[in-house]
Amino acid sequence: MKVKFLAILVLVSLFFVGCVSTKNVPVADSDIDDFRNRTVTVPKRGVPDFAAFTADKAAFGLIGAAMMISEGNKIIRENQVEDPANYISEQLVSTLSDRYQLVHIETSTSELESEDVKNISRVLKDADYVLDVRTINWQFAYFPSDWDNYRVIYSSKLRLIDTKKSIAIAEGFCSSVPEQDEHAPSYDELLSNNAERLRGELKISADYCIDYFKKNILGLQTHLQASAKIDNPKLEKGNFGSVSKSAVQIGQPTSLESVLETEKKRLADEAARVERLRQELEQLKAQIAQGEKIEQPKLAYIPKTVQTARVSLRKEPRTLTQQKIDSMLFVYQFFDSEIHPAGNFANDFIIDKDGTITDRATGLMWQKSGSQTTMSRREATLYVKRLNRERFAGHSDWRLPTIEELASLSMPQKNHKLYINSVFDSRQTRCWSVDSRLQIYSFAGSWDSDWILNFVSGQITYVIRVRKAGAMPYFSYSTTRIKEPDNYVRAVRSLE
Repeated sequence: MKVKFLAILVLVSLFFVGCVSTKNVPVADSDIDDFRNRTVTVPKRGVPDFAAFTADKAAFGLIGAAMMISEGNKIIRENQVEDPANYISEQLVSTLSDRYQLVHIETSTSELESEDVKNISRVLKDADYVLDVRTINWQFAYFPSDWDNYRVIYSSKLRLIDTKKSIAIAEGFCSSVPEQDEHAPSYDELLSNNAERLRGELKISADYCIDYFKKNILGLQTHLQASAKIDNPKLEKGNFGSVSKSAVQIGQPTSLESVLETEKKRLADEAARVERLRQELEQLKAQIAQGEKIEQPKLAYIPKTVQTARVSLRKEPRTLTQQKIDSMLFVYQFFDSEIHPAGNFANDFIIDKDGTITDRATGLMWQKSGSQTTMSRREATLYVKRLNRERFAGHSDWRLPTIEELASLSMPQKNHKLYINSVFDSRQTRCWSVDSRLQIYSFAGSWDSDWILNFVSGQITYVIRVRKAGAMPYFSYSTTRIKEPDNYVRAVRSLE
């Protein structure tokens, strides 16, 4: 019984975090070529446990954990709330059938319990492929700072299994953790009218995961609106933002012709820019030949005739969920080796002799190097204050960058073993951002997390500071499992 309660505690703690580390592996083009006229099936799975995370039960520790799962399952059963994984599977299979002429077949009427790929391949061998979508976490939970209102947290895992080879040819993980705002429902509002609001929140999360899996795992076009926003008052305004002109518009049909046309226009713009630079060079040569004195401006100076900040990035600190990080990468077409490997943001760097680099694409001035040693978050703040006190490069408005400002520096090709342009110093392998991650609470304590960018792996990840009563914070890392507790600083300032 004790083991069972401990398992329940771990389960509920996982529910509240709303995140399971799972590597995203998109389906390869070679596998897509084999799809046509093959068969696909969806396994039937049992309804996973649902947790109703309320403050009154959280106070009872292990017993409260069991009570929350018991109450959650009762809510789902009495209101006949369907597992969102069924809806996600239905929508994805329909799109796969339409796009690749995969034939959807029924192969079994019994529930599948196994998670082993070989076992699944053996049981469902009548189909060529198995689309296995499982709900990893679904629950509602009160906000740590507002016990009267709740959010619905959802995450799911997808695997596309080739039964003939007994391997997963694609897999991905999706998580939705809404942030707190004035529209958050109360317990009664969430469950009134046969849990109508609960159903609606789960539907929004499921739709988000459908688009995420289509875009990142299955190579399919999304069905989000062109504005790239989900109509959900719980999600922060502008959560998905507007797609920049250089990016493919989300929600617009993408064909080979349109992709080629976009690339053709980009190459034409680049050719025009090169031609302008060539003409400027010829003009300078002519002036030198005529004996004219050429005034050398600082390279970080931006002439008024040049349009700066073609993309405006947020500079104010925020608390962000993984969902917002994913959305930001696609909105701005930033590179991330795991979430968005196709990203390729177009920077426009100018190197200055005072140790700075200016990106005319974003209107940001960066340290070419940065801190020479790793440091804690508190030390990072003090480092930036010292830069301002000493007026580094003649300026006193340096700051820690936001994670989207840092992400604008990532590039899909490695230079000196880092996913960053070679104009920057290679010492700063991973850098602090000013943004924090949604604070995590569980029975074991509370966690404060900060987003960082690891230029070695080319990924945005986070560092967790665990606070316990009477103990100093210590650090651990997600995904990359870095042992060192500190990071570097590359300070930034905005050009006004």
